[in-house]
Amino acid sequence: MKSSRPQFFQYEYTPGQLKQFCEEQGFYVSRAEGCDLLFPFNQMGGYNGTNLVPGSFAYRVSNKFENTWVKNFGGQSISISVKKAPLMYCFLSGKFNATAESLQRYDIPISKDMEGTELADCYLKNKNVKYACSYSISPHVIPQEIKICDFSGKPYITDPIFEDFGFNCNISPDSLLDINLNILCCTNNIRPIWRKRRV
Repeated sequence: MKSSRPQFFQYEYTPGQLKQFCEEQGFYVSRAEGCDLLFPFNQMGGYNGTNLVPGSFAYRVSNKFENTWVKNFGGQSISISVKKAPLMYCFLSGKFNATAESLQRYDIPISKDMEGTELADCYLKNKNVKYACSYSISPHVIPQEIKICDFSGKPYITDPIFEDFGFNCNISPDSLLDINLNILCCTNNIRPIWRKRRV
């Protein structure tokens, strides 16, 4: 019996196309750029990963240029888009006191009392957004084990599905609940991983 489930489909936008689409929906686009230079090489290699191993041309080029403007040729497009208004909720404090003026300095609405903080600096305009380290290619799945959180100093058990949550540091689920710490890790500690998809 044939499945009635529709075939998977997704739109693929360049950063410029994504920016235009968001603007047409009435958003102010404060950032639109690409990432994941490894993906085009993965695609050219038939998605099997044999051309991505450390030391290969694809691996060297991807890691060398991923944190430069060349990343705009990568396989993913990202935007930060805001429904602009004279007064908006501050992305960091949640208070309804961020003005449109803050978008001249930051990618997101930031209130005056949060400007200049370590968290706010994560969203400075023209800040180079980048991975914290090189791609890990087909790493072994991390088994559940006890680790010490780099932030709380307390032991925790790694997640059986999310492993190290995609970071290059040890952080416990409890520490991740700290919104400020979560933002800092998502800005400074992303560890890109490539694994072959299971079909």
